[in-house]
Amino acid sequence: MAVLRRNQISNLVPSGPEAEPLPAGHLGIDEEFHIVKDVPIIVMGDLNVDVKRNEEAFGFMKKHFDLNVVPKNYPSTLGNSYIDLTFTRSISPELLNYVCYHARLKNSKQKN
Repeated sequence: MAVLRRNQISNLVPSGPEAEPLPAGHLGIDEEFHIVKDVPIIVMGDLNVDVKRNEEAFGFMKKHFDLNVVPKNYPSTLGNSYIDLTFTRSISPELLNYVCYHARLKNSKQKN
């Protein structure tokens, strides 16, 4: 017979004041960071923000971290979006292109 125990995680109660919702467009950072601008850095990832449709989000990276988005000549997904991004600071990037296949092609057949 299984012993059932109370799940402490799902029964949490607030321990402090309730947070106010952020205004529309606010990114959640109120203070400026001290950035050593001559330190080279690369930030890469699948950010799920299309650089061709939402350039405002990348102004945040420039303003707060002095990072520049590496220009893209080709989309990174089959849906022609540019969501796999690279940001750099104090580095001259070399552009190499690839396509990320997020979904299986409908007409493709597996070979055994």
